[in-house]
Amino acid sequence: MTAPPHGIRAVGGPPATPAPPGCADPVVGRALAAIDADPAHPWTVADLAAEAGTVPTAFARRFRERVGSAPLAYLRRRRMALAEEYLAEPSATVAAVARRVGYADPFSFVAAFTRERGLPPGEARGPRT
Repeated sequence: MTAPPHGIRAVGGPPATPAPPGCADPVVGRALAAIDADPAHPWTVADLAAEAGTVPTAFARRFRERVGSAPLAYLRRRRMALAEEYLAEPSATVAAVARRVGYADPFSFVAAFTRERGLPPGEARGPRT
């Protein structure tokens, strides 16, 4: 199954997000599609470079030039954006959201989310009824 283009949500898939710069680049675009298809995968730069069909150093440089950040920094931001949307689901727990975005340990997810978003996930989700 291939990932839908950025900005389009597959039925039951991750929420849609605007297309990042570099999406049209044939090398970077393949890595972005891989991240979108499985954001919880434990991606490394080498894994993403293999998906893109290039070597890690050339891939990392090209990714940074096209997207404006390092591949793993982009991956972390993408995961946190998805997490923020998942946390809005009424039945979502922090632990379940952590797993959905690739964190086996909810404590490391809380730390990463708080660093990235400036508040802990429990506060980001807002009041529950």
